[in-house]
Amino acid sequence: MKQVKILILLSWFAILGFAQAEDFSTSFGKTPQEEKMCQERIYARMPLNAKGNDWAHMHHYCDCLRFYDRARSAETKRDTEAFKFDILSSESNCQYVLNRVSKNSTMRPEVLVMRGRSLELGGRVAEALLSYNEAVKTDPNFSMAYAALGNFFEKNGNKADARKMFEEGLRRHPDNKYLRTRFNSLQGNK
Repeated sequence: MKQVKILILLSWFAILGFAQAEDFSTSFGKTPQEEKMCQERIYARMPLNAKGNDWAHMHHYCDCLRFYDRARSAETKRDTEAFKFDILSSESNCQYVLNRVSKNSTMRPEVLVMRGRSLELGGRVAEALLSYNEAVKTDPNFSMAYAALGNFFEKNGNKADARKMFEEGLRRHPDNKYLRTRFNSLQGNK
């Protein structure tokens, strides 16, 4: 059954033209740098006795992160086809994790923020905002969610709400240097 799903997915990408047949296998594989990033950002954080379903799906979170980074690179290079493939791969891998981990998973807020970033980069800003807000609701103490919301509001011209998000994050995490720097820059302070 798993092989059938993989074949269907490969056919779908080929039909949509997101990857040339000869490029698909190399475009999906991890580079050594991506493997190192996944080790540092995800797998090193896994509990030693990680046997539950939540951690069983984290290789898809790795794919979310690496395809997001690739999409940013493709956007810079103005490679439209690579960008479409990479941003879709990033968002779909984040969604895969969210569909399978428990509502109280320690990784859920982070995956929600990354899904939001993928959606935002792909131009789906309303969905991105929903994902960021869901991250805050899932864990009101997750500073990365306040940073993502603050940056989102500032990028979209809403400095008042951006300040509120950075301020709320600082209220919960007064020593967070990133939130402090962003809040001060919106206040006009150094």
